[in-house]
Amino acid sequence: MDFSNIDFEKLGIMNLSRCDLTHANLQNCNLTNVNLSNAILRNANLSGATLMKSSLRNAHCENAILVNVNIQESNLETVKFNNATITDSKIHSCDLKGGIFSGANLNNTTFDNCYFNFVDFNGSKINN
Repeated sequence: MDFSNIDFEKLGIMNLSRCDLTHANLQNCNLTNVNLSNAILRNANLSGATLMKSSLRNAHCENAILVNVNIQESNLETVKFNNATITDSKIHSCDLKGGIFSGANLNNTTFDNCYFNFVDFNGSKINN
């Protein structure tokens, strides 16, 4: 599914919770204020996407690609980023409580003013 370059906020598409977006191309999308709670984003490509005041609570993002992504003031509680590639990205003022980043590549990604209670970074690659 190719949803690249779509401005979901401008189109008024605010609820993608529980959607199966496995292998979806969401490159350069504006996902501001979009609810992706419990969505399945396995192997999805969100490179260049913007997520501000969005929710990825309990989303399944295993093996997802997030290069040069800007995530701000978003709910990432219990998100599953197992083996995801999250590089050259900025995650600011997000709740990551219970998130799973095991085996993720987090090179050159900055986490600023985030809540990290019970986050699993086992086996992650972090290099800034």
